[in-house]
Amino acid sequence: MLNITARREYNGSFLEARVVQLNASVTEYRPPRWRPWTNYTVTVQGLTAAGLGEASKYAFETEIADPDIPSAIRSLSIRDVSQSGTAVLPLHPVPELRGPIQEYQIIVTVGPNGSEADDCLALDLQPFNASQGHKAYVAAVVPAHNLTGPMDFVLGDGVCREGYCNAPLQLGQNYTALVRVVSRWKQVEKASCARYDFSVGSVSKGEPLSKAVALAVVVAVLVLLVAIAVLVLLSRRKRNKSKDHESNGMIPLRSRRAGTSKLNTQILVPELLETLKRFRRAEMAVEEEAEEDTDLERPKAGCEAEYQKLISGLLHACDAGKEPCNQGKNRYKNIIPSIVQCCPAAAPEVASLQSWEK
Repeated sequence: MLNITARREYNGSFLEARVVQLNASVTEYRPPRWRPWTNYTVTVQGLTAAGLGEASKYAFETEIADPDIPSAIRSLSIRDVSQSGTAVLPLHPVPELRGPIQEYQIIVTVGPNGSEADDCLALDLQPFNASQGHKAYVAAVVPAHNLTGPMDFVLGDGVCREGYCNAPLQLGQNYTALVRVVSRWKQVEKASCARYDFSVGSVSKGEPLSKAVALAVVVAVLVLLVAIAVLVLLSRRKRNKSKDHESNGMIPLRSRRAGTSKLNTQILVPELLETLKRFRRAEMAVEEEAEEDTDLERPKAGCEAEYQKLISGLLHACDAGKEPCNQGKNRYKNIIPSIVQCCPAAAPEVASLQSWEK
């Protein structure tokens, strides 16, 4: 009869016991599998009709093996990669099935630099040194007792811990992050790695785009301002032309002295010119008749006849002109202005008409 007991010095809660009964003809027994990093005690004892015989004990210890990293941990990925030179690496504790887990080493490699096995087995990796420009370096070491549950480790935060510097990541570079799980027991060290590939965004793709957008916004604002200025200028020119057109078509009459009646009358220039022309024709006809017959008295015609029809007295008199003492002081009723005095703008037209009719 075989009595196999398995214990682990590092893990006091681990205990396995197996009892195997063999026939007397069996001379060799192979157990299904010896577990790594386990202390076995095998007791061999014969069984006869008289009872159990004297027991023989054999004790031995198996070596540790490479840590077994579950596939769920290997399938994780780097996330939150930032152009500021950081990335988030998820860390999970690995079960201690093949040996006591001592620490988790975080290794960063820049660009293609060998295989995962080469980097994982390279036990002489050094911390980051900017002057040496390492292609592979240890960014941090997390003791196993500090990783009892899932946690996030920020790659490239620039913090130095326990002699290892987590150097900022460079834009436009391809990286590989290796989480090397180290198991160490009695001068024996084993390691396994989980590999995570990622890239940090390039400046050449981000900054020109932002600069182009900013330049486009500035150009659009300038074009909009120029368009507004042109519209305002055209609007003012159109308003000025409209005013010029109105001033060419009529003459505004407004009172200028305080106390007088507020007149706001407009005289159409074309009609005024036609009227003055008609007056002048009548005057010229009377002058021709007077030249032919000198005995006849020349009748009043044209502007002179028109002014004689005006009411004698003040037109639109102010309050002072209505006073009895000022009734005989009408300085305007005996004045007959000439055509030029009446409308200077019409003088050229009348002069040209007079020369044409002669």
